[in-house]
Amino acid sequence: MASKTRMYFAYAMIIILCVLVIWQFSYNQQLAKMYSKAYYKSADIQKLSGVGDLGSQHIHAHLTVMADDKKIDFAKPNYQLQHTFIHFEDGEGHTVHVHATGLTLGHLFKSLGGEVNINWMKIESKEYCSETETAGNKLKVYVNGDRIFDPANHLFKDMDRILVAYGTLNDDEIKKEFENIGKIEIEE
Repeated sequence: MASKTRMYFAYAMIIILCVLVIWQFSYNQQLAKMYSKAYYKSADIQKLSGVGDLGSQHIHAHLTVMADDKKIDFAKPNYQLQHTFIHFEDGEGHTVHVHATGLTLGHLFKSLGGEVNINWMKIESKEYCSETETAGNKLKVYVNGDRIFDPANHLFKDMDRILVAYGTLNDDEIKKEFENIGKIEIEE
């Protein structure tokens, strides 16, 4: 009787091990597919002038993007590891990882399927335009507390804190948002 119990236990262990091996293989395949997608997309970014080789730089910056005064959640899987050169990773949605010299805020937006310039932002397939100024909405971009007027060409610097805001935020609300951003740790 004891030998039958040991035999059933051994069969159960073999089945559990097989399930774990199959699960691990499937997980690794999904991971490889994700990295492959990011690798091939990254070649497109490097074709743009001024972008260095992968690994020519490794810096981090904080990014908060607000559309209609609501924060975009870059922790969502569709924003993670979209390029090897510049990306969000590990399910974290505010630290931008920059792995090459010459990369700009415009490159990051492009890598996410969007765009940004002085008056206009496209993110999540939706366009936000200051020129139409629906209900007083405006696009404002700040780096380390200072407003910038050419966001697409802003070169990332280590530990930048960037706020891209489309909506009705006034100067006091922007200042408060920057105080909050300053409290968030930039992951390395």
